[in-house]
Amino acid sequence: MIRATLDFFRALPCKPLLLLSVVCLVIGDQFPLSEFPMYASFTHRTYYVHLADGNGQPVAAASSTGLRTSQLKKIYQRELLTEARRPGRVRQRMTAEEKGAAGARLLATLKNSQWVQQQGATTFPAVVRLYEVNISLREGRFEKETLLIAEAR
Repeated sequence: MIRATLDFFRALPCKPLLLLSVVCLVIGDQFPLSEFPMYASFTHRTYYVHLADGNGQPVAAASSTGLRTSQLKKIYQRELLTEARRPGRVRQRMTAEEKGAAGARLLATLKNSQWVQQQGATTFPAVVRLYEVNISLREGRFEKETLLIAEAR
């Protein structure tokens, strides 16, 4: 019986995988063998952006611009960095009015994009607004603040 078991393990092509599995079971959930992502820390604030029509109703970004909201946020961040380079401006303390120039450039880029031009005016609203939603953790509670950044017609 023991000889048959040893012969079986010798014939296995996945011995390294079996060994790694046993090691992981013995070690347990320890870095770097964890199934969970490891972060040094989380910030207490974040934000996202979204588009809305002239009535303030959310607009599906993917179907109206061809971009996901995560892509919109990256473009918006790049435009904000351009604004923050102006004298006397600090990114973290910019007002909604100061962010408006970045938002207006983003909306103009979207409106004039090749994707929107190919789809026609049916997918892109006549009036489109860019909102920035700030989320922060204060005293153990989440707070949400929505700012109208820019509007394009």
